[in-house]
Amino acid sequence: MNKINDLEKAINEFDLKYVNEKSKNVYVLNAINDECLVNHQKKYLKLDNDEKPLLVFNGKKSLLAKLMPFTGFVVTNKKIHFALLKRSFFTGLYPFRENPRNLNLESIDSFQIGEHDSCMGTAYVGHDLRINNQTLGLVRLGFSIEYDEKALNYINELSKYLFDNGFLSNEPKEFKWQ
Repeated sequence: MNKINDLEKAINEFDLKYVNEKSKNVYVLNAINDECLVNHQKKYLKLDNDEKPLLVFNGKKSLLAKLMPFTGFVVTNKKIHFALLKRSFFTGLYPFRENPRNLNLESIDSFQIGEHDSCMGTAYVGHDLRINNQTLGLVRLGFSIEYDEKALNYINELSKYLFDNGFLSNEPKEFKWQ
C-alpha cells in the first residue's frame, strides 16, 4: 500500500459516494465509537497510542456473537487487525478460531471478502477474508442466519475503489455468490 497518510480521506470519499444501502455491521470513521469497538477489544484488538480506527466490521453486540466465536476486523491508519475462524469442512460443528493477527498496511497489496464457506450443514459460517490474494480464514458477515450482503458489497466495492486510487496494487478478484 502507498499513500497511507491519505487512506482516511480515501475511505471518507468512498463512503460519501457509496450509493447502495450500507450495512448496519459496517462502521466508518465518525460512526466508530467505544461501543462498536468493545467486542473487538475484548477478543483481539490492541491499538497503539497513535492508531485510529477507520473501518470496523461487526461492531455490535449479538446473541449469536455469544454462541459462536467472535470474528471481525478493524482497519486503522496503520494496520488491519482481524479475528477469524479456521476454514474446514467441520467449522460449522467445531468453530475453532485462528490466532488473532494484524498486518501493517504497507504490506497489503489486496484486500477483499472471498468465497462463502463450504462447511458441513446448511448454516452460514462465514466468508473468506482474503489479503494479498491469500485466504486467511472465515469472517462472519453479520450476526444473522444468512450473511449480510450489504456488508459484503460495501467491503468489496471499497477494495475496488482503493485499487483504482492506488492504495492497493493487486486488483481484487471477482467472486460470484449464490
